[in-house]
Amino acid sequence: MFVYLAPWLATLVPFYSMTVAMLLRQAGREVVLVWDDLPAFRVPSDEQAGIAVAIEGMVRAGFPVVRLSECAEAPHDRDDLDAARRLAALNALWWWKSPVPCRELARHTAEQFAAIAPSLPRILGFFRDYAPPRLVLPGGIFRHTGLLLHAGRKAGTVVTTYDSGPGSVSTGVNSVAAHLDDVPKVLGPLLADDPHVVGLAREIGARELRLRLEGVDKYHFQPVSAGTASPDRDAVRGDVLFPLNLENDSSALGKHRLFNDSSEWLTVTIGHILDRTSATVLVRQHPYEARLANRNDAMLDALERQFGASDRFRLLRCDATVNTYDLIRSCRLVLPFVTTLGLEAAILGRKVEMMAEAFYAGLSFTPLPRNREEYLRRIEDALATPDVPPVHEGEAWLAYYLSQICGRIWTRFTPQPQDGCVWMQENLAQLADDPDVRAVLECLGDGRFISRVQHERLMEHGFDAVYQRRQ
Repeated sequence: MFVYLAPWLATLVPFYSMTVAMLLRQAGREVVLVWDDLPAFRVPSDEQAGIAVAIEGMVRAGFPVVRLSECAEAPHDRDDLDAARRLAALNALWWWKSPVPCRELARHTAEQFAAIAPSLPRILGFFRDYAPPRLVLPGGIFRHTGLLLHAGRKAGTVVTTYDSGPGSVSTGVNSVAAHLDDVPKVLGPLLADDPHVVGLAREIGARELRLRLEGVDKYHFQPVSAGTASPDRDAVRGDVLFPLNLENDSSALGKHRLFNDSSEWLTVTIGHILDRTSATVLVRQHPYEARLANRNDAMLDALERQFGASDRFRLLRCDATVNTYDLIRSCRLVLPFVTTLGLEAAILGRKVEMMAEAFYAGLSFTPLPRNREEYLRRIEDALATPDVPPVHEGEAWLAYYLSQICGRIWTRFTPQPQDGCVWMQENLAQLADDPDVRAVLECLGDGRFISRVQHERLMEHGFDAVYQRRQ
C-alpha cells in the first residue's frame, strides 16, 4: 500500500494523508509513503519544507519513503502527453474559474502544461519500478495527482482517491473521488442482490428530495422554498432549462464528452434551439455561486451578449430569488451538464437529455448520444413530442439514494481546517475506534466503493447513524 504526499494549497491534506497512512499501518497494512517533491505549479518552498520535516518524523517511525524526484525516468507515449494536456486544461479551469476562451485562460493552460508535462517520465518510472498494487491519492485532478491516476490505471494499480468538504469525505476507485463513478457500478449488482432495496431508496430519496424542494436540506442551495412568491417568480416559465454546475468544481472537471467545455456546449446548443425551434430557453446559474468571491460570471456575460436580445432567452443568475425546482417544473425539457438536478428532473417527470458523463448518464432513461448531431436531434425530437418517456423508477431512485445519501461519509475526519482542529486532538487508537473513520479506511485501504459501504452501514446501523441531517 502506497500513500501519496504533496503540498496542497497550504492545507491539511498532506498531513491527513500521513494520518491515513498511520491508521492503515496500525490496521496491519504495509505502507510506503510516496513524496511528490517534483517541481509543481505555485508551490511555495516553505510549504514543501514543512512537509519534509513531517516526513522525517514518519521515517523515524519506520515508514519507508519513495521520493518521486529520485525515481528513474521512463519513456512516455502520445496517450500520456494527451493526458497531460487534458489535465493542464482542467487545472487551468480550476484556477481561472471560467471556460470562456480568453488570453488569460490560454496562458494559465500553457503554464499548467509546462509544470505538469516534465514530471511525466519520473511518475511513469515510479509505476514501472515499484509496481504499487494500491495507491491512495487526494483529488485525482489537481497538479500531479491526475497524472498519477492516469499512470496508475495504465499500470493496473488500484488507485483510491479522496475529496472532502466540511464534515464529509468522498472517495473513488480508479476515478476522481468527486465524480461518483461508483454509482453505476454498484447499482446493478445491488439491485440484483436485493430487489427490495428500491423501496428503501425511494422512501429515503423522496424524503431528501422534499427537503431540497423546500430549501431546508443540509446544503441550503435554494434561496426560497419551491412555490414561494418572489421578485423573480415571473421568470420561471420556459420550455428548456439548462441548470449549470460550478464549472471549476471537481465534480464537473473532465466530464465533457461531446463538447470541449461548457462555453461551447451552451453556445452551440442554445443557438440551435433558438434557430430550429420555437422554445423558450432558461439558463440557471448555480445558486451556490452567490456565496463565492470568484464567480463564473464571464460565461454568463458571454451568453447574455450573444442571446440576450432574444425574447426567448432568459438568464437567471446565482442571486435570483427563485427555486430551481420551480424552473424544472415549468419546463418540458431539462438539459444538464452533470448536476444532480438532471436526475431529480427525471424523477419529477421531466424529459432529460444528456451530453456528458454524469453518474446517472447511460441509465435506461438517460441514454448518452453517440455524437453532437444525435444530441441536438434528440433535443428537437423531445420538444416536438409531448409525451414523456417512462422512467425506470427503480434505477432512478436507487441512483439518487446511492449518490446523495450514500455517496459521502459524514465525519469530522477530513482535511478541512474546522474538522482537523477536532480530530487532531485524538490519538490513533481513538480515531481507529471511530466507525466513520473505519469506513474511510475501508474505502481507501480496501478499494471498496463508497456507496456500497455506506449502504451496508445504513442497513446495519440505521439511517441516523450514517447520514447526518444537519451540519
